[in-house]
Amino acid sequence: MASPILSIGYQRKETGNSGESMVCDYLLAKQYKILDRNKFMRTGEIDILAEKGGVTVIVEVKTVTADKFGQAIGYVNRKKQDKLRQLARELIQILGDDRNIRIDVAGVDFQSGEIDYIENAVTGK
Repeated sequence: MASPILSIGYQRKETGNSGESMVCDYLLAKQYKILDRNKFMRTGEIDILAEKGGVTVIVEVKTVTADKFGQAIGYVNRKKQDKLRQLARELIQILGDDRNIRIDVAGVDFQSGEIDYIENAVTGK
């Protein structure tokens, strides 16, 4: 029998993957090109890496299953914002200084399928 803790971790991962798939569909409908998902880098993981209009977009996805849905940015604390900035700096080193990079946040209500998408949610260096 699987450990309850492992089972909860698996459920979270599956919920997160489903939320990311929903956001990819959302982005494709908005004419974004999906470059990568769950991209592992030296400083962490990028949920979705997309591109539109010459802008490379790092998308942080937060999926909730309960009645706690709200502003997506509310699920990305200061520490996570700092990590996303680190990922953006690392991506610039890989892609080149001339690359325009933006960090967006998507909140997904798994029950309703509603997506709260905030462009340029994390700013600064």
